[in-house]
Amino acid sequence: MSGNDKKRSKRKGKNRQKSQSVVDPAKFWGDPGSLPEPIDHVTYSPDITAVVVSLGRIPIPPHETAAEHSFQLVYQRAGMMAAALATASGLVDDDDT
Repeated sequence: MSGNDKKRSKRKGKNRQKSQSVVDPAKFWGDPGSLPEPIDHVTYSPDITAVVVSLGRIPIPPHETAAEHSFQLVYQRAGMMAAALATASGLVDDDDT
């Protein structure tokens, strides 16, 4: 491939226009009537890592223990953030706090 061929192929790539698709929001999000009813309150789980722990040890040999600890920290932080958002939104009963 000569130097001129390389320049031509680069120019072709720059001149191409990206195809822009137009998405109908109603088709994308669906029928609003089929959404579930909003909830009026939430409760906290005593162990937010229970579901993940039930799946077994993390298969990252030989770092299972470190990975498990790191993931549990992430799960706990996500749980705290969810609780804070629920509290700020008024979805937590005063009895649950």
